[in-house]
Amino acid sequence: MPKLKAAVFCCTLVLMGAGVALAEATSSPTVVVLIDLTAAEAILGAATSDPAHAAESADAALELAPVTAMIAKEHKYNVNASAATFKADVIAAASGLPTRVFPFKELRDDPKPARDMLVSLRSSGAEIAKRLSDGLQSFAPDGTAISATLIILLGSNQYGWVPDQKSTAFYADVGRHLGDVDGLIALAAHELFHVVQGFSQPEWGPLFVELPKTAPQEVRIRHQLRAALTNLVLEGMATYVGDPDAWGATHRGFDHDKREYARELARNSETFALFDTIIYRLARDSDAPQDFLLSIGFGGSWDQTGYYVGYQMAKAIDRFLGRDRLRALVARTPEEFLGDYITVAKAHPDDPAVKLLAKPTIATVQYLTTHPGP
Repeated sequence: MPKLKAAVFCCTLVLMGAGVALAEATSSPTVVVLIDLTAAEAILGAATSDPAHAAESADAALELAPVTAMIAKEHKYNVNASAATFKADVIAAASGLPTRVFPFKELRDDPKPARDMLVSLRSSGAEIAKRLSDGLQSFAPDGTAISATLIILLGSNQYGWVPDQKSTAFYADVGRHLGDVDGLIALAAHELFHVVQGFSQPEWGPLFVELPKTAPQEVRIRHQLRAALTNLVLEGMATYVGDPDAWGATHRGFDHDKREYARELARNSETFALFDTIIYRLARDSDAPQDFLLSIGFGGSWDQTGYYVGYQMAKAIDRFLGRDRLRALVARTPEEFLGDYITVAKAHPDDPAVKLLAKPTIATVQYLTTHPGP
């Protein structure tokens, strides 16, 4: 088979190399976005290949690093996901048989929506890249200079993700956005903002690893509290940046997300109470199960309520303190973000969109502010 040609579109707003460039702290933010369709086109080609060439098409797709990255991500949630399963599912779909992990039979039965979406992305890639660049620059702190690549995928059961904190590549699966470019842009904005956060913040990975029981009690408590606040700020701000309404998403593919936003915002008294309760436990129990409590506050099985608590905080700060302050907070500590929100909430006690945190939570934020470090 001929080698796959890369389909990459770039909105270059400044002359710079790929990756991250250091900039003066006072310089305006610059975010450069490239869009790579190579993996999605290879996957669609494999899923729709004729039976005689299905195995060869699958092998060609598996040579691409983004495809193996997609499989690795899928494996975290489904142990049956592997390169072998990917190839077997391509062959099964080509033979008209059900697939085991990847939805290639559905793609094969009706490839037109996916094909049309990729054609649309190919024809308007530069415009989409510019929309993402312009939108993210309005949220990035001064001094930001990032060149990031949006890798489009197809056929996973994931939405979007950034593989690690210092990655300039981020992924989005178009499967749930077929016919809705704006919805895809909203998802990509959420993930691209995580890239911006990753290069604006110190290493956060160690925070999400529970300390050993031998660590001093106060150190364990501060560690698990900072993990919760960091999670709140990272996901809350990204959820605000990726609000589908803000990006004009109207297709049915984003109806679910819009309903989730509306539902979570309508029950903000309950979601804030849950967040307060989690912080209360973490602040008073050095043996608290950190991972378990964070899964309750931010996990999908609990509707990711912490995302929407952080969303409402980011929105309130943007509304009352201004975009420049919100941008600056991207590079500041979670305690500063919470401190600003507490100030806003106290100043607007009658605003239904601004919920005041419980007194113990406010005291906890003040304690962490005066006790930096471990």
